[in-house]
Amino acid sequence: MEHIGLVSSINGLGHARRLMHLALSFQDMGIFTTIFATQKQINILIPELKSLGGEIDFKEISSYGIDGPVWMKNGCLIESPPSKSLT
Repeated sequence: MEHIGLVSSINGLGHARRLMHLALSFQDMGIFTTIFATQKQINILIPELKSLGGEIDFKEISSYGIDGPVWMKNGCLIESPPSKSLT
């Protein structure tokens, strides 16, 4: 089975929500999908996902300094991505 990862911007919820729908479509095609998003995004999306009858593998990520306004509002904190696999 193929496996892909989709990485959400931490700016709001729109990116993560669109990725959730893409992931469901990929799964319909037999492609296992992981979405990398913030814990806040994940907490909001899980109930939405349950109402759609789907299930997706989510992995929590932090700000790595690649996002715009949300990153600036959070004090421009940059964290190093983990050196070990999140899976």
